[in-house]
Amino acid sequence: MKPDPTKRYTWDEYRRWEGDDRWELIDGQPFLMAGASVLHQAVVGEIFYQLRRHFEGAPCRAFTAPLEVKFSERDGA
Repeated sequence: MKPDPTKRYTWDEYRRWEGDDRWELIDGQPFLMAGASVLHQAVVGEIFYQLRRHFEGAPCRAFTAPLEVKFSERDGA
């Protein structure tokens, strides 16, 4: 499904989208996310590695994208 950028979507609608494109919802509005550059991926990899080492043995964990995150109930409305 290719969402209509002029429409507002709910979290539940977003979760049902299919396809390989990565989308972000901000106040219900969909934004297509661009692919990352090689430099970006190298920086992300190094930051992830350092965070993972720092939090080893702690209750905190580091993650890399893509990872679905819902910041508030308002985001899911």
